[in-house]
Amino acid sequence: MQVGAFYPFCRNHNIWKTPDQDPAAWSSSATAIMASALHIRYTLLPYYYTLFYKAHTQGSTVIRPLFHEYPTDKNTLDIFLQFLVGQNIMLAPVTDDGARQVQVYIPSADWYDYYTGVRMLSEKQYITLDAPLNTIPIFLRGGAIIPTQESANNTKYSREKPFGLIIVLNANGNAEGELFYDDVIDEKVTKDDLLSSIKKETKIEAIVNEEEQNKLISLLQINIQHHRCKRQ
Repeated sequence: MQVGAFYPFCRNHNIWKTPDQDPAAWSSSATAIMASALHIRYTLLPYYYTLFYKAHTQGSTVIRPLFHEYPTDKNTLDIFLQFLVGQNIMLAPVTDDGARQVQVYIPSADWYDYYTGVRMLSEKQYITLDAPLNTIPIFLRGGAIIPTQESANNTKYSREKPFGLIIVLNANGNAEGELFYDDVIDEKVTKDDLLSSIKKETKIEAIVNEEEQNKLISLLQINIQHHRCKRQ
């Protein structure tokens, strides 16, 4: 469930006359772990929605192997467990039974821990990270602005929640991102109407503690009024 929460198509699948395996069928501790992963997914739905839009209009991928973003790095060709969501989120799930650590390949110097904001100091190297049952290793790419939204019990209600931005500065103190947002009803809305570009230049450094150069992630919560896009 932890890794499945980040797949484009996320659902439990079962067949008739087999044991239940939906989240509610597990222990309370396991259910809490699954709910935590799903909470992150719902928080990232604006990012996923933008990726799906670009996949539909440009043929790009939502989930992609590392070599899609690092085609000249031969080390990435054999990595099949670690993967990217778009170009700005990287996951390294634990797939071995009983394992509490995971080997993670850091392809470049601009990746940060999703939970702590700490920069991964390695580059083009494997590192060993702790991965307890309640944590799936997630990393954010420097230079990205990732749109988020408060989670809810379903997508109808989550779309009524405030937006947020996860701003991950690069070495120059800059970041940029994209957001596609529509009313999910009007099929005539085009990319010219709704694809917004988000950029934060060096000015964003003002909200970053200069003494913590390895913690360049700042979560900037913003409220965006819901605009129903109508074509004239």
